[in-house]
Amino acid sequence: PELSLARAEGRLAGLGATWRRARHFPRVVLPSSLIDALAAALPVPMIAWLFGAAEAGQFALVWRVAALPGSLIVASFGDVFHAHATAARTDGPPRVRGLLLGTMRMLALLSVAVYVPACLLAPWVFPWLFGEPWRPAGQMMLVLAPLWMASLVVSPLSRLPMVLGRPGLKLVFDACFLVLPLGALWFFAPQGLMTAVLAYGIAAAVAYAVFGLLLYDTAGRRAVDAHPDRSGPEKE
Repeated sequence: PELSLARAEGRLAGLGATWRRARHFPRVVLPSSLIDALAAALPVPMIAWLFGAAEAGQFALVWRVAALPGSLIVASFGDVFHAHATAARTDGPPRVRGLLLGTMRMLALLSVAVYVPACLLAPWVFPWLFGEPWRPAGQMMLVLAPLWMASLVVSPLSRLPMVLGRPGLKLVFDACFLVLPLGALWFFAPQGLMTAVLAYGIAAAVAYAVFGLLLYDTAGRRAVDAHPDRSGPEKE
């Protein structure tokens, strides 16, 4: 009985330590998820407000078509990367950074293979597939190519800050991804639809690129609370 009591106390102590380390995660993850949802939902109504419902419909079609292959790749690679990153963190920053770079290279090749031909052919395929009125959607698909490619490379890796105990990094990226592309869309709206959409895509691609660099930097740092038996987080 004494041994069982000691084991129970040890488990409770472990649960308490885990809660103390992770109690700040909901305060970061919930706002991050909300901002991420807003960033995905707001471009269509904003284009409708700036240019009209027909133009918003064109953009919505492009978003659906472009997201189809990307969502499948992001979901599959994201789950695998998360599992491997969780295992690699115990081996230290060099192992995590090597995993990150290797996955980035693979995703970059996939993004080129998927989106370069798709975007180059879109101005001709869209009117043939959906009808002549949808030709502008094919042109939007082409000008947004940097966004689709950057998203495919970086999005599957976005769980790394959670794995390394730095969820605030994802929150900062989500806030920038909400403000910068929509700001570019609004600022360049007087120049016409295609120019504004191009500016939106470039701003979003730059946000992804900066986030990728921050992920690389974070992967080279020791994970926060990598060793639960210690009294506090390890210093960088």
